[in-house]
This record gives sequence, structure tokens and C-alpha cells, in this order.
Amino acid sequence: MERVSEIAIDYYYDYAELETALKAMAEENPKLCRLQSIGKTYEGRNVYLLEITDFDQGLPEEKPGYYAEACTHAEEFCGTNAALLLAKELLLAYGRDGEMTQLLKDVVFYIVPRVNPDGVDRVMKTGLIGVANGKYSPEEYQPFPGLCPADLNGDGIVAQMRVEDPDGEWKVSEKDPRLMVLRKPDEQQGTFYRMYPEGIIQGDSVGFPIPRTRDVNLNRNYPVNWLPENLQYGACEFPLSEPETRAVAHFIYSHPNIAGVISYHTNAGAIMRPFSGKGDENFLGADLALYNYLGAMGKEDLGYEVMSTFGGFTPDKSRVRGGTLSDWTFEMLGIPSFMLELWNVYDAAGTERPKEFHFAAKDEDKDLAILQWADKAMGEKAYVPWTKVSHPQLGTVEVGGWNWIYVERNPPESYLEDLAGKAASFTIKLAKALPKLAVRKLYAEQLADTIYKVGAVIRNSGYLPTYLTSQAMEVKAAKPVRVDLKAPGGNVDIVCCTDRGNIGHLAGRFGRDAEWSRDRAMWSPTEKRIEWIIRAKDPDIVLEVEASSPRCGTARGKVTLSDFKIIDTRRIHNEI
Repeated sequence: MERVSEIAIDYYYDYAELETALKAMAEENPKLCRLQSIGKTYEGRNVYLLEITDFDQGLPEEKPGYYAEACTHAEEFCGTNAALLLAKELLLAYGRDGEMTQLLKDVVFYIVPRVNPDGVDRVMKTGLIGVANGKYSPEEYQPFPGLCPADLNGDGIVAQMRVEDPDGEWKVSEKDPRLMVLRKPDEQQGTFYRMYPEGIIQGDSVGFPIPRTRDVNLNRNYPVNWLPENLQYGACEFPLSEPETRAVAHFIYSHPNIAGVISYHTNAGAIMRPFSGKGDENFLGADLALYNYLGAMGKEDLGYEVMSTFGGFTPDKSRVRGGTLSDWTFEMLGIPSFMLELWNVYDAAGTERPKEFHFAAKDEDKDLAILQWADKAMGEKAYVPWTKVSHPQLGTVEVGGWNWIYVERNPPESYLEDLAGKAASFTIKLAKALPKLAVRKLYAEQLADTIYKVGAVIRNSGYLPTYLTSQAMEVKAAKPVRVDLKAPGGNVDIVCCTDRGNIGHLAGRFGRDAEWSRDRAMWSPTEKRIEWIIRAKDPDIVLEVEASSPRCGTARGKVTLSDFKIIDTRRIHNEI
């Protein structure tokens, strides 16, 4: 079993290798790390989750939780490396870095390194392109008449296929014979080609279609803004129909302490925020400003812009994304949620990004810049040389072109350590911004023979307010801060209490981004006082004050009546 410090980040793991690495993390660090399976896939693989916190410093359920996941889509497996490095840094920093050590005392991290293990293994081992899970076998992948993706030459890559045709749209580039470029509208003379995905044809080969494969898009399967399959490709039969999304949703819903969510995707090089299906005018209160402030920390790390999925990533506004994880966790649960789109090959090649990233027509100069970069960064792995293959329906064709899975969708292994480190840094910063309850002051005062007044000041010392977002308030997902006075082993009668122990919500540092001005919105308090009138016969009794809210944790302090002073104050930020 390898040590955590030896777990490589500059390497793409298959399922078995990933399982070994995760078990090593948990076995080497039992006081900080626990491994569990939150569900099973169609093919029987585990959807693993790492729970990382200082288990000696309070129950994990009594700490604010931060949820990070990767590999919702089968092709986007570099996110696993970001999740692994996040876990690795947390474990290795404990006891060596004071700030990180305190973070693991205060916060619990829930990390799912691979939501879609079936799909990732299939892409890695067969070269098939797609985002699906294990719902359909390779034989069921394309049951319709027309072209079915397949590896014709057995090289483990499903690349492109070019067929010489005088009416074809493509020609060989004059700048590099490996590249294919679009034929100009007025070009009449030359050798031209039709370009297809590498594959075989089912049914008639004359005028054959290229139908969509039977894909499953797990990020269209969550229960908000969901649309049926005929309106949203890959959405499946009904929300949470897939075992992977069902496992994730059940875990998040059954852990009300989760106060932040990030999902690692590829390959737009952007920090994506809600909404996926509507404009920014739908944000409530200061939620849009909150997203921009939080996202700016990621821009510092990664250089990516913070953008709306709808406004900045949806060219055709009539075909919006529905059923995404981040929209569900934000719109229905009020949790600040990001999709981090790692990697952008245009950035790496030093060329300008296309305006419509996933829908842009081929650009010869951009392709040439990428090819020149890839030759240096990846060698022969980037571009498959065009070779003749005997096709069962089309006769002699040529197979080759981009190995896009390892160029566009995922970076070369040499880029992984740096990219994963930046993603982990952003995630840790987001976790440090969570609300944090503290018992700031405790006191007791004798009013009569057996009558006392006991008081406490409860503060939110975190960045986010205890309600997280205005959206959470709107959907009634923000539980107020509750403060209770307890007398373990003692006989105490509580006569009355301020606001019956419910102090509502506390602001955090968010929103105080400038000096106070009467022309701006009024600041809300970050702390509140609560007092009890009690009857106690024993002046030596020790009383415990407990302040808690599911997403803010639990803070405790103790006071004794006989000394009228604090005898033990400790702050434990835990989920409830």
C-alpha cells in the first residue's frame, strides 16, 4: 500500500488504481480520513467518498461541510486528480500548517473523486467518446441506423475518419499536412474529403446519418429545471433515475451541514456559477455579488473568469441546460455552488479562444497553434497519423486526426500537478469562507438567593452569513441559529430566555467591503446577546451554552455560577 505522500497527481488513474489510492489515504490517516461508498454503479463499481476532518475535535455532523466532486462526465477525468490533490494536501498539511490544521478542526470535507467510474473506465480503455455512465453497454451505445463510433484500427483511440469525395467539405491544410481545414465556398479544384467520427455503419451506407449515441448526461439528471430526454439530450427517464446522481443527491440531502459545493469539470477554463437556465436578474438580494466575490478567489488561482452558465456558456438560449447539480444545490438548497471548468487547450497553446467554444467552426491558425504546442507537450499522443484502413462499408478510408480526449478534454499529465493544485487552492479558500459560530463571551450574575441571570454573546466569525444566501432564505433552507443552556448532571429550572433561544441569523464579513456609509445598505450584526433567568440551588453547578445551526456548526462554552466567571470556553465548529 503506497503512502499518501507518494500518491502521484501527474498520472491518470483507472478505477482499480484510484481505489487503491483512496484506501491508502484512509488507512494511513484514520484520525483524519474515512472512506465510504455512497452508492453502486450499473457495473457494480463504488462511488467513493472521502470524509476528511479532525475526528478528535467534535463530531463531523457538528461542523460546516464542504462538498467537492469530480468526473460527472466520463471524458473529464482530470478532475479526479484535482480531488486527489485536495485530499492529499489536507492530510499532509495537518500538524504542519497551523491554518490548515485549524481548518480541519472546524470544517469537514466530503470529497467524491469520481462520480462516474463506469464511464471513465470505458473512455480510458476503449477510446469511445461520450459523457455517459455504465447504463448502456458498448453494443447498446448506438442502436440506430447510421454511423456507430468504433475503433477501426485497434489503437485504443476513436479518432476521425476521412473519405475522399469530390463533393467533400474538407481539404488537407497547406500549412501542416496533418491538419484538415474547411474548403472555401468557391473552391472547385483539388482533393476533398468528407470527415466523420471513426466508426462503422449500421444499415444503408448511402447518405447515412450520424445519430446521437445513447448518452447519459448525469449533469442533466438532477431535480431542478429538469427536462425530458426529447427536450434535453442525456437527461434520461426522470430526475435522479441514475444510480450515481441518486447517490450524490441522497448524500447531500442527508447531510444538512453541507454549506458549499464545487464540481470539477473540463474543458472551458472557467469558473461557472448559476444559473444554467435563466439570467442574472433572477438572483435575490446580494447573491450575485457573493458569487462574484467568492469566484474572484478562483480567478486569482487559475486566471479563469467567473461567468454565468446561461449568460456566458449558452450560445443558443433556446437550448438551455436543465437538471444540473449546481442549480439544484443552489436553487433548491441555497448552497453557494460552483462548476469549475478546468483546462483550456487554447490557453495552453497561447492562442485566442473561440467565441462560441463548443460550437465554433474549425480555425486553421488556432488548430496549427494547438498542434505545434501539442507536439512539444505530448509528442505522438496528441495527433494520430492518417493511415489507410479497409472499412467494411466504405472501402478504403483514412483514420487519424486529433486524440481529443487527451488534448481538448484533458491536459497532458505534465500539466496535472499545477492545474490540480490551483483547483485545490480555490476549494480550500471557499471552505475557509464558511460561516463559523463562536461563543464570544459568557457571564453569570446572581439576582436573588437561588435566582441567576446567565448570558452569552454568540458571534459569526466567518465570511458567509449563517443563512449562506438570500436564495436559502427564500426556499426556507436556512435554519436559524439556536442557543441552548444545559446543566449536565444538575438541577436547573429555566424561567425565561431571550427570544426563546432562537437568535435568528448572523451576518458575516461579506458585504462589509467598504467603510460604512449611510447611503449604502445597513450592516447586519455579526453577533447577538442571549440571556436566561434560571433557578438553581447549587451555586457550584456548571452550565453549558451551546449555539448551533446545521450549516454553521456548533459552538460551546461553560460557566459556573459560584465564581461568576468563565471556567472553560472552547469553540467547536461542527455540522449539525
